[in-house]
Amino acid sequence: MGDRRQVGLKTKFTDVDCPSSNLPSVATARGLDGKREARVMEKMLRKAPLAEAIFELHWTLEGTGITFPPAEGTAPQLGAPLVDSEAGVLPGILMTALKDDYPVHVTLPAAQMPNEVGPFFVRHQFRASADSWPLVQLGPGILTVNEATDYEWDRYGGNIERVLDAFGSSHPRSKEVKILNVTLRYINSIPFSVSEDSFVEFLGKHLDTEIGVKKNVLDAAGSSPKPIELDARVSYSTQSPSGYMHLRFATGKYDDAEALIWEISQQANRGDAPSSLDQVKEWLQKAHMAIENVFFEMLSSELRGRFE
Repeated sequence: MGDRRQVGLKTKFTDVDCPSSNLPSVATARGLDGKREARVMEKMLRKAPLAEAIFELHWTLEGTGITFPPAEGTAPQLGAPLVDSEAGVLPGILMTALKDDYPVHVTLPAAQMPNEVGPFFVRHQFRASADSWPLVQLGPGILTVNEATDYEWDRYGGNIERVLDAFGSSHPRSKEVKILNVTLRYINSIPFSVSEDSFVEFLGKHLDTEIGVKKNVLDAAGSSPKPIELDARVSYSTQSPSGYMHLRFATGKYDDAEALIWEISQQANRGDAPSSLDQVKEWLQKAHMAIENVFFEMLSSELRGRFE
């Protein structure tokens, strides 16, 4: 199977790229009993709709980048470029640390760009074998761990923790790394025909979500009552873990077939972000539990039956 960044999940408005490398997306929330219950539910979905799971870590870079003066109407000011001073040596050190689990290293075309160009873009990929999953990606200020073919939380979460350990032992100044944001993102794909079905009705019936425009507005525009495209995102603040949960729905294609794309992400930015790699591991477990709770809460019994 090829890299889903190349296949892509397309809408007519934007790419729903799985490895979101250019985005600015063992405590538990319910305790041990809730954790066991959720894990059992997760394992029951033999035909789970998951297209890709993505863990993404960003850390601060040297420089100021673009700054905005406080006075209204003034143009942004270009400061010192954002630079990862360890970008030149970190890939080689990390490659050595990951060689037992991810011996295949691919240098992406983006690696040819100067260090100050394209911060937070992945430049290196590590896999167990060509085109296999999971996938580890690295670039200036960014580390991701992606899974698309053999997802199971204990295995995937364990992979992320081991990659974080390898990153911590590889970074020449790991104790000085300041985490900018961390995201756990799940992209689900549900077969869906826009021409034959109504995604407004589908969302309401199967994903406990209402979306639409009132009839008088459509009448004023002389529009058909049936929408033909969807790309909607809504975000909510959360307390456990502290940060934000993002929900996104989009019509598009997955593996060349029409699909409804359903994303659930948990993110911690700046003040909410963990202050150390060990705290990232704790955050990871809470983020997974929050996402899993929302996933099953939204899922109708009929749709769940399709996935079991």
